[in-house]
Amino acid sequence: MSPKGKTFSKCHGQPNDKKKSVSCDSSTPIMKKLDELDKEVQQLRLRQNMLATESAIQELAERGKRANNLIIYDIPESSSDQPLQRQEHDTKECKMIIASLTKKVNCDDIKVIRLGRQNSKNRNLSHPVKIQPDQTVMQREYLKYLRDELERRTSNGETDLTIKYIHDPPKIVNRTDIKN
Repeated sequence: MSPKGKTFSKCHGQPNDKKKSVSCDSSTPIMKKLDELDKEVQQLRLRQNMLATESAIQELAERGKRANNLIIYDIPESSSDQPLQRQEHDTKECKMIIASLTKKVNCDDIKVIRLGRQNSKNRNLSHPVKIQPDQTVMQREYLKYLRDELERRTSNGETDLTIKYIHDPPKIVNRTDIKN
């Protein structure tokens, strides 16, 4: 007697044989269940592929939206309480920074949004301004993974490693392999 009181009288072979195989007619309940499970696995694989494709398409679209964005850190804040004056100050500062880096960018049509809360304390911003591309969550998570991997590899004794952007995605490379 099998589980749940069903017998499989149409099956041949013993489960305890060395090969651990049993052959059954396709009409037996176990074979029908296996067929159902196989179809379910195929549907799950198809669904997983569709979700992965959709996720990749969404990621590419999000990267496209952010392609012309920059995040500029540590710009001194305006001391004004007026939002319009604060916005004008931030825009002026950003235009000056961009203009000092390149003449190829038209700064007349830029949109500036300050991230984070207003800081009422005057911070000492003696360190330089930092500029980074606006990255998606997936890009930031991948970069964090690379930093963790770099830390793991250097703690295991590997030397002269760095993270370098080579043809878009960042990679861990040996400093001696970097061509200027």
